[in-house]
Amino acid sequence: KLRYAGSLPIFELARPLRVSLRLRVVASPLDGPTVFTDASSSTGQGAVVWKNQTGDWEIRTFQDHGVSVQTLEAQAVAMALLLWPDTPWNVVTDSAFIAKILLRMGQEGQPSTSIAFLLEEALTARTAPAAVLHVRNHSDVPGFFTTGNALADQHAGHKVLTVREARDLHSTLHLGARALSRTCSIPMAVAREVVQACPHCNSAPALSAGVNPRGIAPLDVWQTDFTLEPRLAPRSWLAVTVDTASTVIVATQHGRANSSAAQHHWSVCVATLGLPSHIKTDNGSCFISRSTKEWLARWGITHSTGIPGNSQGQAIVERANRLLKEKLRVLGEGENYRGKIPVSQQGELLARALSALYHFDRGENHRTPMQKHWQPRIIEEGPPVRIKIDNGLWESGWSILVWGRGYAVVKNKESGNIIWVPSRKVKPEFGLK
Repeated sequence: KLRYAGSLPIFELARPLRVSLRLRVVASPLDGPTVFTDASSSTGQGAVVWKNQTGDWEIRTFQDHGVSVQTLEAQAVAMALLLWPDTPWNVVTDSAFIAKILLRMGQEGQPSTSIAFLLEEALTARTAPAAVLHVRNHSDVPGFFTTGNALADQHAGHKVLTVREARDLHSTLHLGARALSRTCSIPMAVAREVVQACPHCNSAPALSAGVNPRGIAPLDVWQTDFTLEPRLAPRSWLAVTVDTASTVIVATQHGRANSSAAQHHWSVCVATLGLPSHIKTDNGSCFISRSTKEWLARWGITHSTGIPGNSQGQAIVERANRLLKEKLRVLGEGENYRGKIPVSQQGELLARALSALYHFDRGENHRTPMQKHWQPRIIEEGPPVRIKIDNGLWESGWSILVWGRGYAVVKNKESGNIIWVPSRKVKPEFGLK
């Protein structure tokens, strides 16, 4: 005699399964809001962007530096899916990988990867369908989808630096407070605290601006000098050149301060910055030797050994020497090199010092020296001024080109002649344009 239970065991196993034919993800646009998502591996950030009811863009971002860019893209899409669980809407992504996965998850199933688990959890929480649309990244085709995707890409790639990262950047390059504030987007007071907390920089003297007349444009006037840096022994001589217009500093390391070292240094400067019109040095033997004069003549560069009547003719490069040696000191102490820097590390520390001086603004300037060198802003003709000539009279017909601390560059409107004059001998000429 056979007896049966209330239900077969196979049906007991099937009871927890819920079979649904509802389509959760579609490939065609739906009538509803549109959300754009993107992620960046360089910043470890994801962004979700959409337009609200007033027509303004709203942005949500997140950071996760420990995952791949595909996981970041999935996290951004999952965040978008959970915005309005009960509203049909469209999600736009430039990741073909994520778009294909979502289209295959239109109905309920068992995920097998971490990304699929992440997306399945977000889809399970929704009651309304969602449309997944794929667009090409950096497309030039105008339209709403291109604009929204570009905005999401912009916010995903925007690097937001925290105070901790500002400290890390300062410990690497020992930047000043102003450069830290602008680079890391932190308040100036916080940047000063970061610099003052550094045991190597809080004793550094304040650097004032030079008063020596400069070139009107990049590659107009260079100043060159040799300076001794004992920390770099046995090659302890640094040849330093500064472009007096853009303030870019180029330095090379040498064992001796002789003519061949000066010519080699200038060759590196020409390859880095371009060919100058004039180089100004002191009257050291390495700069006035016959071989140096022949080298300058071959390149078509004029040379002088100072400004007549100005005892501070090399003030700009002397200040550059002090700035570079101070940067080398704090970088060396940051690596626990209190005295001599090991020979194997000298080249790297010199390159890091020059990088910090090249690519970050200094003082009150809002542009870096490299930006001023390769993207100069030159005034062809400025406001009209009068200058005081030798007989004590004020002469009209001049326009101001450059106004520095204690000096000015003026141009004659008729002859085009450009001269340097003390700023006290210049005053504006009212009533003229």
